[in-house]
Amino acid sequence: GNVGIGTSTPTSSLHVNGTVLLGMSNSSWTTFNHVNGGRIRSSGEGFLWLESNPSGTGDKNMYFNTTQAAFVFNTNSTTKATITSNGDLGIGTNSRQSKLHVMGAVVAEGDGGSQYTHFNLKNGSRFWHLSGPRNGESNRLGIFWYDGSAYHDHLTMATDGNVGIGTSSPIAKLDVRGDVYVDS
Repeated sequence: GNVGIGTSTPTSSLHVNGTVLLGMSNSSWTTFNHVNGGRIRSSGEGFLWLESNPSGTGDKNMYFNTTQAAFVFNTNSTTKATITSNGDLGIGTNSRQSKLHVMGAVVAEGDGGSQYTHFNLKNGSRFWHLSGPRNGESNRLGIFWYDGSAYHDHLTMATDGNVGIGTSSPIAKLDVRGDVYVDS
């Protein structure tokens, strides 16, 4: 039968109508004994921590599932991000128009070392590459074509205002390496 706490008509195996404290204090872990385990914790600082299979073996991924149209992240009762059932992610918008739709400013930052900031427009093994300074390079914004085996410089904008076409190190306001065609 069903057990009810705070209700005389329980609708599940354990139905609690009211506040529940699991554990000895606000920072205690409550462990769920499933095949590989998992646990949940809340704190006095106001966060909720979910952990999947902390010391077990097997799958350590955290899964969230909904049979509804979207998975919605709210703060202060306002939607901040939504993942739709077809995998589109909207951040700051409820009107997604692509796989990733961000309303507002976006910051992409490398680690100052080997992880530089870049963006790829990829088709198979070939792609256009937009990047900030890579490790060991001078500060510049570059647009490259990668043909599957090597990068080819197409456009570089240096911090001194010089622009290079066909070179990664422009030495004048406009530095073109190769033929130029001008028409009126």
